[in-house]
Amino acid sequence: MPHPDNDDLRLSPTGIGLIVRFEGFEPDWYLDPVGVRTIGYGWTGALPDGLTPPLTEAEGRQLLSDTVGAYERAVLRHVSVPLVQAQFDALVSFTYNVGATNFAGSTLLLRLNAGRVAEAAAEFDRWVLAQGQRLEGLVRRRAAERALFASASVPAPPPAPPPAPPPPAPPPTRPPVDPMERIPTRRPADLGERDLPDLPPVSLPPVPPSHTDAPRPDRPPSDRPGW
Repeated sequence: MPHPDNDDLRLSPTGIGLIVRFEGFEPDWYLDPVGVRTIGYGWTGALPDGLTPPLTEAEGRQLLSDTVGAYERAVLRHVSVPLVQAQFDALVSFTYNVGATNFAGSTLLLRLNAGRVAEAAAEFDRWVLAQGQRLEGLVRRRAAERALFASASVPAPPPAPPPAPPPPAPPPTRPPVDPMERIPTRRPADLGERDLPDLPPVSLPPVPPSHTDAPRPDRPPSDRPGW
């Protein structure tokens, strides 16, 4: 049975944009890939009185707006679990494309009503065939619907913590010092007069003559001529 929390859900601009993007606009009647006569943004019924091809885009959007309510009601009628807006938009786009009857009998709906949301999201990818042939347009549409549906099912990751401050720089290291280098040395050339203390002059007494200073008797003085 319908879930009361979904009663106020209506297709959002995001959901409308998804349908418009993949249906495309055709001002005149054409046959879709399965041979259904179509006009505007996927309209397949008789045109209301007063509308004749070729349609303007404004007329095509009005037709879409007039008919999308039936697909909103189909989703609300068959889904028995609470939905969020993104899930509802994806399901209405899906139902607009495959039809309300196909949606009501789908495994996608069965998984969703059983609370197996991730499995329900995976079911979108199965609906990509038209008359047994895989159509790339349907592949892209199902991928977009699935991404929109799943975006509401996965909580956003928590913000990353701020980076840790860098560790303090180690104190500068000094190479080992030879103990001998701690002793101040000065070269002789570094010593000047200002480094010497002022000392008083010293008077030396005369030295008395020694017997060693007298001429030897067996040898004449060296300053005598002839020696």
